[in-house]
Amino acid sequence: MGALLITSVLAVAEASTSITKSDDPLGAKLTKSSALKDVKIGQSLVYRGVEPSHKTIEVILTKTKNGLIALDGTCTSKGEVVTLKKTQLICVSQGSVYQASTGEVVLGPNGSPKDSIPSLNRYTITDKSGWIWIK
Repeated sequence: MGALLITSVLAVAEASTSITKSDDPLGAKLTKSSALKDVKIGQSLVYRGVEPSHKTIEVILTKTKNGLIALDGTCTSKGEVVTLKKTQLICVSQGSVYQASTGEVVLGPNGSPKDSIPSLNRYTITDKSGWIWIK
């Protein structure tokens, strides 16, 4: 992943952040670990970012009973960003639906079978020095 600027967090809380990935081997610094203390199991946070190419990206961070998972919030069908609706991520342009806790496809584009597209890409998470990092 190239340099990444996280500009905002949506869903559980509205906050403005300015987090930049340098050449750190841990990846991109996403959020402070302490910012997640009130997030309940099953809740998701959506982080919006901008890559150096000016492409907007989303990172979906979900708290599960096994810990945190981070997903690329880009639909695997046409590359549109997904929208968080309760526990699902929906591509509004084609109707693809993904499970926010796993990234698995629930429904393919335009009602097609779930095996018609791949699951959302998953980031590796590291919790170090009070920060959540993704790579």
